[in-house]
Amino acid sequence: MYSYTYKDFYKSYDGDVSFKQFKQILMAVFKEVFEALFNGHQVSLPYRLGYLEMMKYKPNENTLAYRTLEEQENHHTDGYKVSLKWRKVAIKNVKLTRFNFVSTINKEIGRRLKADGSLIYNFNTI
Repeated sequence: MYSYTYKDFYKSYDGDVSFKQFKQILMAVFKEVFEALFNGHQVSLPYRLGYLEMMKYKPNENTLAYRTLEEQENHHTDGYKVSLKWRKVAIKNVKLTRFNFVSTINKEIGRRLKADGSLIYNFNTI
């Protein structure tokens, strides 16, 4: 699996913006996308790549057997867990459907849900 950094995107950028400004712009965009996702909205991706959304689900019994008691109960989220989903609808390039979206925001999701468990009700159920 490939991983891309800000520097990789900057190398392919053909403009007259410094790397520092480029990174600040990307960070601001990602922050806005994250806020939209966390408020229960779907974020459409460009070039017909589908959309992102946060979904909630209740873990099944097999999953709970391997977790500690505190992780199983999830009192702050009423027993739900959160997953970031990449919905690959109407993708023109069929090869892209083989890639999975890797979430790098799990710690932030957990921190926010522990602070305010009622945020779980912003998300659709899987």
